Amino acid sequence: MKPDFVLHGGAGHWGDRQEKGQKAIEEIAEKVEKGIESKSALEIVEEAVRLLESNKEFNSGRGAKLQADGEIRLDASIMKSDLEAGSVIG
Repeated sequence: MKPDFVLHGGAGHWGDRQEKGQKAIEEIAEKVEKGIESKSALEIVEEAVRLLESNKEFNSGRGAKLQADGEIRLDASIMKSDLEAGSVIG
């Protein structure tokens, strides 16, 4: 069975950026899909995240909404199937 993946470019109202965002997701998906059968799930996720974070259409890794106290904090985590995990908070 061929591995598969899902990309999520973010929620909210895209307005006139909808077409650019869709094109960017498609380009990222094509890059991730190349060699997918020879990579681990962790490598696939890491590559997808790196590509989302480096694309100007998305605010992955650098943008966030203000929290109730007026501060911006970002969190990230990743977990493998053996429950080994890593994260950064705030």
